[in-house]
Amino acid sequence: MLCTILRMAVLLLGCRLLWVVALASVCACGPASAQHWHVATSVSGLVERWLSEQERDAQQRVVVHRGASSTLRRQILAGAPAHVFLSADARSLHDLPVLDRHAVLATHLVLLAHPGQSLADLAAAQSLVLGAPGVPLGEYARTLLAARGLPEPPRVVHGKDAHDVLAKLRAGAAQAALVYATDVALAPELRVVQRFPAPDGPAVRYEAALLDESARARFEALREPAFTQLAEQLGFDPGAPD
Repeated sequence: MLCTILRMAVLLLGCRLLWVVALASVCACGPASAQHWHVATSVSGLVERWLSEQERDAQQRVVVHRGASSTLRRQILAGAPAHVFLSADARSLHDLPVLDRHAVLATHLVLLAHPGQSLADLAAAQSLVLGAPGVPLGEYARTLLAARGLPEPPRVVHGKDAHDVLAKLRAGAAQAALVYATDVALAPELRVVQRFPAPDGPAVRYEAALLDESARARFEALREPAFTQLAEQLGFDPGAPD
């Protein structure tokens, strides 16, 4: 009787081991985990369009997380899954586990306003939309104002990211806004009052950072002509960033 019980136990244990092995095999053959790309809002449209034009491996799709670079940085530091980070400034890469990095894009600031306003009108403007403190667009804008010896106007409306700045200006929250040149096409009803390409304004450089080696191939593809040419078509400054 005891021998029979032991034989049954061994058989049951063997079946369980086979089930575990089979389950592991199924998991190993299933779809690979998605790549998570954290992308500054102002460049998210370009990246999403570029990714859609790539030959996509069905087992390795890309999930794009959009937001202000400073916000994305905090999320990554808090443990959010991240393979690639495309930031609107180099500072947002500080303290991140960066395996590789390079500048991939460049743009500049423009003063954008509603039609009918002249530069003289805006020189005395009492309201302006800027990126919030800590957000790259806001820091670039404040650098520009400081370099020209201009104080912030009495009424400043803050946007949480580049697209929020543009949305607030379109909604009439202020008389003008300092935005990226690449966002102008999103608001054809507004007009560019003045452009500030470097060295007239701060050099805006987008940095790509590799955070997980499994995304190396797509990260390196950001250096290829296909990405650069698409970026220039969408209004980014031509030529490789300095």
